[in-house]
Amino acid sequence: MRILIADDSQVSRRLLEAHLQKWGHEVLAAADGPAAWAALQQKDAPALAILDWMMPGLDGVEICRRARARAPSQPLHIIVLTARAAPEDVVQALDAGADDYVTKPFHAAELQARLGVGIRMVLLQREVAGRVAELEEALAQVEELRGILPICSYCKRVRSDADCWHGIEEYVSAHSAARFSHGVCPQCVEKVVQPEMEELRRNRAAAAVPKVEGVKVLLADDDRVLIHLFTARLRALGWRVEAAHDAMQTLMYAINSQPDVIVLDIGMPGGDGFGVLTKLKRSVRTEAIPVVVMSNSVVPEDEAKVLALGAVAFFRKPVDPETLHLALSRLVTTRSVAVPT
Repeated sequence: MRILIADDSQVSRRLLEAHLQKWGHEVLAAADGPAAWAALQQKDAPALAILDWMMPGLDGVEICRRARARAPSQPLHIIVLTARAAPEDVVQALDAGADDYVTKPFHAAELQARLGVGIRMVLLQREVAGRVAELEEALAQVEELRGILPICSYCKRVRSDADCWHGIEEYVSAHSAARFSHGVCPQCVEKVVQPEMEELRRNRAAAAVPKVEGVKVLLADDDRVLIHLFTARLRALGWRVEAAHDAMQTLMYAINSQPDVIVLDIGMPGGDGFGVLTKLKRSVRTEAIPVVVMSNSVVPEDEAKVLALGAVAFFRKPVDPETLHLALSRLVTTRSVAVPT
């Protein structure tokens, strides 16, 4: 399937593109909102799009609104991929016209499952459109046309004036020909629509992050106010938190305490975060500990650099404590860290 991805982060685009190509999809990439919107207006526009929320020029939610406001020429399934995970953000994106919502950092298996649902919906819409075209062509061959026939889009049963559903051959043979309108009969609601909705609910439930307690976190940052905010939030959830304020403390605590995850700031006294990250990944005692990097840096190359050095995620400050907790919970759960009870 040809898929449009739109994200202003080059690292995120390349990571997403690599996963999609690995799964056998053709990828069309856009680096900002205007480029993504222009791609969706082409005659051969992709039928499935993965849009970042925050992009320069035009954000992903506004693209959803514009796409739903125009007359659809072909099916379009939109997935919003963003670090914004608050319930009101999910509601806002879905109300704007998104079909699904995935939070960053995403799980490859979850994204692949949601893409599978989107592809099935697109193929189903195409199949229905094809069947409608065939029926309209067949009706053109009928000599007598009269009235409008309410027809189920799935099984092609026709509803009579007595509110009974009949096979199309039976109905057309008993009546003169006419144009078709489309609906869904109760049988197809039960056999087709409800199973699709149940599968979607199961996928969303499987993607939910379970509650994790007892995680040991090392927060390495010289900003004591930030450390206080993060520590208060994580300890309220039953997590154990240690704080380091310079490079030497960070390396010492990491080796001696063996935390489940390290949150590391790039800029610290006594050595920058790049050097600390390099030493952590070269030591046999700390190389397996996942490291999440935070920074005030606006240099795009910094994100690529820390990921290349072995970090598992990169956040630009300011970082909301709830966002950090969600990211760490997903990371700990995914990596099956042995958390003490």
